[in-house]
Amino acid sequence: MKKALFTIIFLCGTYANAQQPQYYEQIKTPRELQLGLAFIPGVGVQGGYIFPIGDIMTLETMAQINLTPKSDNQASELDISAGIGAGLRIMRFIDQASLGSKSDIDLDVGFRVGPKLFTQLGDDPAAAITKTSADDKANVDLYIDPFLRVAKTLRNGSRAYLEGGFYTKPVVRVGVITSIR
Repeated sequence: MKKALFTIIFLCGTYANAQQPQYYEQIKTPRELQLGLAFIPGVGVQGGYIFPIGDIMTLETMAQINLTPKSDNQASELDISAGIGAGLRIMRFIDQASLGSKSDIDLDVGFRVGPKLFTQLGDDPAAAITKTSADDKANVDLYIDPFLRVAKTLRNGSRAYLEGGFYTKPVVRVGVITSIR
C-alpha cells in the first residue's frame, strides 16, 4: 500500500513539474471553492479548495465534519478530518485528445490523505471516548480516501457535483464548486 501511494504521489508530482509553464500562467486564474453536504451513512459537511494544475490535474485541500450513527456492530462516531490530495480530470483529458471539443461535464478521479483531527465515539456524550491527535502523537489516525466526482457546469458558471468516496463516511457527497478570485 505504501509503495502504491508513493508511486501515485511521484507520478502526480512528475506531471505537475511537466506542467510548470502552464501553472505559472494559471496563477492569474481563479481557484475553486468546494462546499457540500454528505450522506449515507450519517450526515456531514465538506469544504475545501481545488487548485487546477494545467487542464487535467488538480491539487486539493478538504476539511470534513461527519456524524455516523450507531449501527449493529459500531458505536456512533463524530469525526473532524482534514486532507490534501490530487485528482485527474478524465473528461478534460478526453476533450484534449479529441482536439478541442469541450464538455460541460467533468469526471474527476483522485484521492485525499490526511489525519482525523478529532474523533468522538459512543452514544452518551458525557461517557464518550474522545480522541484528538494531540492526545496521542504516536498513534495518529490517517485516512486515504479515493474519490470519484462528477461535476456539471451550471448557467451561472459554478458547477454542481456528486462525489463518492470510499473511506470517509458518509460516502455520498453533493454540493457546489465555484470560482474564487
